[in-house]
Amino acid sequence: MLVVGGGVQPGVHGVWKGLGHRSTEGDIPGWNDYRDVLTEVVTKRVPLHSGTMNDVFPGWKAAPVGVMA
Repeated sequence: MLVVGGGVQPGVHGVWKGLGHRSTEGDIPGWNDYRDVLTEVVTKRVPLHSGTMNDVFPGWKAAPVGVMA
């Protein structure tokens, strides 16, 4: 996932296992859940009332990725 904009920390965040032999198989697998990244971006950038992300992703316990400052 590529995140660009104000307040974004530069670099690779979350889990990255490299390309290795997988780069020749076509698709690059993803190891980070998009809900973790989206939760971090939204909670840092959009003023929402508490519990909103639980409304969007019911039951999801987000793990910080470190993408936002």
